[in-house]
Amino acid sequence: MIPIVPFQALRPTAAKARAFSCGRLEHLSPAHIQELAQRLGNSFAAIVQCSLDAAAGVAAGAMLLQQLHQSQALVLQPERTIYMHRQTKGGRKYCGMVACVPGQAFMDGSIRAHRAANEQHAIRWRSISQSCGAQIDSVVIGFESNEVIAELFEREINDRPLFHTLASDGATHTLWRGQRAADLAQAFLSISHGYLLEGHHRVRTIRRDEPVMCLLLPMRDVVARWSARLLQAQVLPQWHAWLRANAQQVSDADAGSPPAGCADACVISGKVHPQYKWYRFQLPDARPGDSFMTATEHGRLDRLLRSLFKCEPSLVSQHRPAIDDLMSLQLLLADSHEASVVVLSRPSLKDLTRLADAGELLPPGSTWFEPCVRSGLWMHHGTTILP
Repeated sequence: MIPIVPFQALRPTAAKARAFSCGRLEHLSPAHIQELAQRLGNSFAAIVQCSLDAAAGVAAGAMLLQQLHQSQALVLQPERTIYMHRQTKGGRKYCGMVACVPGQAFMDGSIRAHRAANEQHAIRWRSISQSCGAQIDSVVIGFESNEVIAELFEREINDRPLFHTLASDGATHTLWRGQRAADLAQAFLSISHGYLLEGHHRVRTIRRDEPVMCLLLPMRDVVARWSARLLQAQVLPQWHAWLRANAQQVSDADAGSPPAGCADACVISGKVHPQYKWYRFQLPDARPGDSFMTATEHGRLDRLLRSLFKCEPSLVSQHRPAIDDLMSLQLLLADSHEASVVVLSRPSLKDLTRLADAGELLPPGSTWFEPCVRSGLWMHHGTTILP
């Protein structure tokens, strides 16, 4: 079962929702957060930057949150409840519920992880939460919905929303205060388990009795996107030779996105080739007796890299999230210094849920999902995080 707990939220007003919120923080670099904070002094990014800045003081984030509340830029909901969030972008709609889930659920198998946590990120997020005295971003959980929950979701979003805003990410975000928290909590007791999609490092340091702010999404609305592996400079000549012998160049593909129907592909750029080029190649087939891990695309790519370079893949490659547009790929490649190859794979949700059910973990940062939920649309006020 998935235990659902109402919580007291701090959120931007309808007029401030667009300017206050920002892209999901784990997809933003520290430099990008700092730039946003300098440009938007009364924003979610500014709160995070205050929390990261040691010179600002231990409780700097909490002080800025209090100032924004006193100036009525942020609204503190007096009662504890749940919220509904809908995101519309590019013709797709995603609707989920915002609520707390006890930390115990992440330890007893009620919420199952599919990738390992980044320890440094876990420590950083704990520090941010302590500085703010609040949970300022949600983890994302996928679950298999049923007719009762689907009907309750539909009834909740028929009420008048708290705000409806077109954000700078091109998505329209709508937030409702839930009116049926007790009914939803009862309905989620029939869901045997959920899957942790985003926020693995954030739950790494939680206590059993600690409420964790979550966005819960039906799995039918979740899409696993392309994930990336940067290859290091020292193995590029060998990789290029293998590509020439084993891969097919896709000349008619859009330079900014993987070819349609291409499950395994790579893009080359930089000093080796002045233009982006896509190649289609086949990963090794899964073998009888393979574990869940080695049967996935990540595991099969590891097997290919291990056979090519005669060493552990972690020594010659780095996991990075990737987004299906040219600008994101350019930034990814520019940030890779000497490396000029990105290998991309599109993991299947079936593979990832099988991994989670088996208790096996992919490396940190090796998966990425849509919807990519915006940060700063709601926060959990008055948590038990501060000692």
